[in-house]
Amino acid sequence: MAYLFSLLCLTGLLFPSFAPFSRSKTSLLYGVCEEVFDGDTLRVEGKVIRLAHIDAPERDQRSKWGVPVGRQSTGFLSSLVLGKTLRVELLRLGPYGRGVGRVWRKEDDLDVNLEMVIRGQAFVSFFREKPLGLFLSAQKEARSLGLGFWHYEGVIRPKSFRKKRKKIFPTDPPPSGVK
Repeated sequence: MAYLFSLLCLTGLLFPSFAPFSRSKTSLLYGVCEEVFDGDTLRVEGKVIRLAHIDAPERDQRSKWGVPVGRQSTGFLSSLVLGKTLRVELLRLGPYGRGVGRVWRKEDDLDVNLEMVIRGQAFVSFFREKPLGLFLSAQKEARSLGLGFWHYEGVIRPKSFRKKRKKIFPTDPPPSGVK
C-alpha cells in the first residue's frame, strides 16, 4: 500500500502540484508563506513544505519545567516567514504528501532552515538527508550559548517526544492542515 501511495505521488496522479518536482532531483518554488503549522512546517502557494535538515519541537511540546518550547519555535518561524516571499528548493516528497526542502527568505536571502538551528529553535535532523556540517556546527554553538530551547532544562528531541506521546495516544492524526 505504501508503495502504491509513493508511486501515485511520484507520477503526479495523487498530488499533481508536486509532479514537476518529482521528475527532477530538485525543483524551485517561489511564493508567499501563507501559514506556519509548527516550527518546521509551513504553507507556500498552497503547498505544505517540511523544512529539510531540521526537526523543531512539536507545537504542544514543553521543557521539563513546562516552558512551551513548541509554541516558541512555531512563533519564531512565523516571525521569520509569515507573509514573506520565499524561495523553496524542494528536495523530495515526504510523509503526508508534503514537499521537503530548503527555504530562503527572498528579501535578504536568509537560510530559514539554518536560522532555526542557529537560534536554538530546532534540532538538526538525521532523518533522510544527511545533515550539512554547517547545521551541526550551528547546533553546537547554539547549545553552548544556551540559545532558544537550549536555555531550558529537559528539552527532548521531537522524535522522542512523538514516540512518548504515541504510547499515550496511539491514534494521533497528522498535524492540523496536513493531509
